[in-house]
Amino acid sequence: MHPSDDDSRLDAYAMPKHLFSATIAAFSLTGMATQFNMTAFILKNQHEQFLDKTLQWVDSCGASQLFKHTHRDIALNQLMELNAKDVQLRAKVVTCQLDAKGNPVLPLQQPSA
Repeated sequence: MHPSDDDSRLDAYAMPKHLFSATIAAFSLTGMATQFNMTAFILKNQHEQFLDKTLQWVDSCGASQLFKHTHRDIALNQLMELNAKDVQLRAKVVTCQLDAKGNPVLPLQQPSA
């Protein structure tokens, strides 16, 4: 059998195919969120409400329903679009960690004084 006919390796320096597939599966968004402690960016307004995926401000909803993005500039662009529609809006981009499922872990709200 010629070495290039061997199916178990991609090439002489690569890992075996079964390990390669397992490695790729481990680097899904969920796996990366836990392994690399990834962050996401969400939007929060002056009323302590969060923006959901339908672009509505909500007091409470599941973390999976929130608008989130892993790139701060995209979250900031969304904030600018919302501000253009509502000049009274006072919102900010909030950095938060992702849980094992890739959903944002909401920061604890500070009690009002």
